Amino acid sequence: MSLRLRSVALLLAAGVVPLGRAVPLAKAPASPLPPAPVPAANQTVAPADQELRPIREFDLETIAALGRELHRQDQLAWVATDVLEDEVGFPLYRNEGACGWVVETGGAEPVVRFLRRKGDRVEAAYDIRFPAKAKPVLETPQERTLTARQLARYAARETALGPFSEGKYPLCQLRRGNHFNYAVLDEPGGDGFLVYLLRPKEGNHLVPVGGHYRITVSGDGKTVKQVDALSASCLEMNRNGDLPEGGQLVSLGLSHVVSATPVETHVFLSLQEKLPFYVITPDGTAWQVEEGRIEKSTMKLPKPPAAPAPQ
Repeated sequence: MSLRLRSVALLLAAGVVPLGRAVPLAKAPASPLPPAPVPAANQTVAPADQELRPIREFDLETIAALGRELHRQDQLAWVATDVLEDEVGFPLYRNEGACGWVVETGGAEPVVRFLRRKGDRVEAAYDIRFPAKAKPVLETPQERTLTARQLARYAARETALGPFSEGKYPLCQLRRGNHFNYAVLDEPGGDGFLVYLLRPKEGNHLVPVGGHYRITVSGDGKTVKQVDALSASCLEMNRNGDLPEGGQLVSLGLSHVVSATPVETHVFLSLQEKLPFYVITPDGTAWQVEEGRIEKSTMKLPKPPAAPAPQ
């Protein structure tokens, strides 16, 4: 796709090339409650001090599909949380033993099932259904027992977040009052789960490119099989930064060093921000991520600078 750029600015410190049409900014996605049980981060990931480990790689279509599903689940959880707040209220839900939610997108209608803890039992508290041609509907389930898959999905989240709660992996530091979000997707080609720990937007103009994790968990939800840092830094891009007067943002560009292709969080963020992303991988290939797709780009981009050497 041919784009006329009104501004091109090179952010040397970030190693990012923002390619300057501003689009109307959507409301920053609300963080669904209750928050993921991860402690406030006090260690910041940085290229100079984080060991780069090989991540699990998928083919391009699988990566794109994962990114689209991440965005779909994020939007469903966001809307469902608003419905729950309006019709039930968070104080009542918390008093009932709120302990998270599971998202089901495999049936005729997507469902966000909010959970509660009763003693040592986790059960359904409220369901938010999403009919294809109607507004979301809140229901109180008559049968509160979770399916085996729902229980495993919930357990997978708890299992995946454990190593982070224990401080085994570095997290980007968040501003006070914010917390990481999560999503649990089915593992492509397997019976397990991919649990995502997602750094949130902390301002309508800010794009959290770095700081996301993917955790592969077994099908019973009890074993962490692999932890993948989907970036090598806590990069946060500013949609309003370094544009000349009258300039408009048409896309965002960045270098990516942890895999040979873009990853699913690039697809997710591109959909969230309603902007194309241009991603340069270690071999110099430029990729275009737009509207849930990943393709090699024909645009000639300036090569981002290398990360500064450790002092």
